[in-house]
Amino acid sequence: MSKRITLIFAVLVVCAFSVWAQRDIPDLSDTKVSIPWTELKKLIEAGMKPDTLPAKPPRDFIVSSSSYSGLMTKNALTLNASLSINILTKDWVTIPLLPSNVAIREALFDGNKTNLTRDYGQYQLIVRGQGWHDLKLSYVVKTASSLRGQRVDFPIARTPISLLTLQMPKTNLVASVEPSSFTETSVRGNITVVTAVLPECDRVSVEWTKPTPEEKRAPAILYADISTLISIGEGILSGSTTINYSILQSAVSSFRLSIPKDVRLLDLQGGEFKVIEEDNQQIVSISTESEVKGSYWLSLSYEKVLEGTSATLEIPEIKVLEVEREKGFIGIEARTNVEIKTSGISGSIEQADVKELPQSVWGMTTNPVLLGYKYLKHPYSVSIEVIKHEGLPVLVATIDQASFTTLFTEDGKSITRAVYHIRNNLQQFVTIDLPESSQVWSSFVSGRPVKPTKGDKENKILVQLERSKPGEGDMRPFPVEVVYLTKGIKFEKSGELKAFLPKADIPASELYWSVWLPEDYKYKDFGGNVKEAKEPVEEAYLKGGRAEEVAEASQRQMLPSNVQVQMEKEFRQIAVQAGKAQGVFPVAIRIPEKGKFYRFSKLLVTDELPNLTAKYKKK
Repeated sequence: MSKRITLIFAVLVVCAFSVWAQRDIPDLSDTKVSIPWTELKKLIEAGMKPDTLPAKPPRDFIVSSSSYSGLMTKNALTLNASLSINILTKDWVTIPLLPSNVAIREALFDGNKTNLTRDYGQYQLIVRGQGWHDLKLSYVVKTASSLRGQRVDFPIARTPISLLTLQMPKTNLVASVEPSSFTETSVRGNITVVTAVLPECDRVSVEWTKPTPEEKRAPAILYADISTLISIGEGILSGSTTINYSILQSAVSSFRLSIPKDVRLLDLQGGEFKVIEEDNQQIVSISTESEVKGSYWLSLSYEKVLEGTSATLEIPEIKVLEVEREKGFIGIEARTNVEIKTSGISGSIEQADVKELPQSVWGMTTNPVLLGYKYLKHPYSVSIEVIKHEGLPVLVATIDQASFTTLFTEDGKSITRAVYHIRNNLQQFVTIDLPESSQVWSSFVSGRPVKPTKGDKENKILVQLERSKPGEGDMRPFPVEVVYLTKGIKFEKSGELKAFLPKADIPASELYWSVWLPEDYKYKDFGGNVKEAKEPVEEAYLKGGRAEEVAEASQRQMLPSNVQVQMEKEFRQIAVQAGKAQGVFPVAIRIPEKGKFYRFSKLLVTDELPNLTAKYKKK
């Protein structure tokens, strides 16, 4: 046990000496040392601690701020500078101050006189003493003449914060400091005081002079040309007035206008404005950013609420104040379907031909100018009568052409394909009244399948429309296609055929109906509210823009259907029952020499469904 303690003690001693060996140790050869364990433990622990000596600061000193106060005389400027210095080291430091060509009168370090050295073209302060210190300098610089008065340039110590206060033993001086973040001039008794906040720099320039006495200016002479457009709408009068000033002799920075009290000023372009009510008028004061001379424009917009859509009203009198002469033109337009006529004029205004109105009035119009007036001075008044006429409804959608193809089978069923070529601007749906016992198979708008909705009555459907795209001078029509099946009465040996077409809520210009009947019957006495077309099927289709369908049908090609697969399958079965019908819907079904083509002629004048009647007899 004692050997283990001795070994541990020996290791600790070796460790201690290895730590000490890192420093300068005196040569104590052949010397024996005996110390208590507690003291040896302290030495070992001290050797294990890291080096805690403070790091050297990156700079020896900092000049944190400075202030300068000076007294300006005719030939020189005496400056007193106060610098706040923080010395960061205990060693001697050299602090550069000002260029050596400056005449320094006195230097105080912490209130005590100190000496400055000159080296490298600068005054320098050599001091020692860690912490904050105050350095005061007094120096003199010469002033010089400038183009505008006197100026002085002087060096300063470069610090982040610098304040400058100069006293000039004269009043009514105008001074400038460069560079400066802020400059203020004030008068204290017979002294002008200039205060400035300086950015970080090493040189400042100050210039001062007496203000130039203002020259007596001749009063400004103003002329005004006024152009006004009055727009009459439903219950509202809107006005736009442009004023072109000609300013002679002297510049001005403000204008004044007078407008009636019942007029609301909406906007004014050409300056900041404020409105003050005065008697029965509103005085509008306009101020510009700077003085203006020569030509200057103002424009204002305003409105006046009318008592009704039909009324007799006074045109607002816009008066330009404080002008020598003015000349004005007024044009009146109607924005809605109202009739406007003059009911009375008085004062220095007269009615003019609208062709006499200047381009400045015409340039503001969007509708034809109905009345024109011109005047040379105020006051004047114009009364007009506004008569509102009842508007008529206009079509928001039309059908250029409606083409129908109907195929009958012997068991009384019929399939009809209706194609409407529609020009639409605002209408949301086309409403179609189908014949009784009809079932919709498919519907398309511009070739895209759409799902129709049920109307308020049986067999009435609504198909949502798109808006027509603009074309050359007009809207382009687009197709709306509906295919439906109708269950009717089975063909007997003889009887009467009755067929009906759907009716749309949009008026149509043309309607074509192609009817295909079973081949094994003879037909006569065709009637109904349609009449048979005299031209052949192909020619009628060509006129209706169906050339592509006619060509395909005449070639008897089997074209793919636009209806669903199941519907196409059902139609094929019905087509087989019809006899020798060839082709696939929706191409016009062609039955050799047995098709009848009809054109409906009373669509715009009847409320009945388009219908066709005929007598038949089996061959």
